[in-house]
Amino acid sequence: MKKGFTLIELLVVISIMAIVATVVIVSFGSFEEDANLKNEAFNLQSYLRLAQANATTGVKCGSAGGASWSIVITDRTSIKLKCQTQETPVREWTIKYPAQIDSIEGIGTLSCSSVISNPVTVTFSYLAGQVAFSELANDCLAQSTGMSIKVRKKEGSVDFKTITVSKGGSVDVQ
Repeated sequence: MKKGFTLIELLVVISIMAIVATVVIVSFGSFEEDANLKNEAFNLQSYLRLAQANATTGVKCGSAGGASWSIVITDRTSIKLKCQTQETPVREWTIKYPAQIDSIEGIGTLSCSSVISNPVTVTFSYLAGQVAFSELANDCLAQSTGMSIKVRKKEGSVDFKTITVSKGGSVDVQ
């Protein structure tokens, strides 16, 4: 009796290996998008917390100390860290494609949505760390008790992370 494998047995094993490899490659692409979404949401949270920490600890901005610090969301991917005493941003950050900000909504007694084409500002006041929201074309955010920022994996995707900021100062990712 001969020992070995037939051609059919080898083809079946190679076919199974090809199917498994295809599934792994497709899953890895989805895994990478999920990781990118989480990373970008946590980066946005970090920028918000940096502005809050700078304001509550009185970090110097230019030559003046004790300034309020802001995060300005200028469009779906551009974030600027600014202090009250300077016109130019201290830092700028761009959300990596394909993740992007999908929506910004006011939370509380006045629920409202923001048009992303208008800059939205989250300002942390000096020492107290109180939060103020503003948008050029919408007074509703200023009157909200909180704000939620949804970061989507990509256009049309149902996967997103939500960053919530309350006027009390909490900044959370869900």
